[in-house]
Amino acid sequence: MRARKLDLSRYSNPLAVIHTVLKRLVQSGEVKVVLQKAGRKSYNGSAQQDKLLSELRQTSQPAAQQRGGLKESK
Repeated sequence: MRARKLDLSRYSNPLAVIHTVLKRLVQSGEVKVVLQKAGRKSYNGSAQQDKLLSELRQTSQPAAQQRGGLKESK
């Protein structure tokens, strides 16, 4: 967070803010919780990519066919 120069000085409890944001991201499916040793949690932000890939796999037709096919350029 320091590398991104986020100013957390306006918060009386920045850790609570971070926890709340992570909790919301997990609930929305944008982040996955990964359990580490000793019961600690880490967060993986690739959940959105996994969600999109899953949706793509469920699609039975290629995207071009869904949009009405490819149009030839002249």
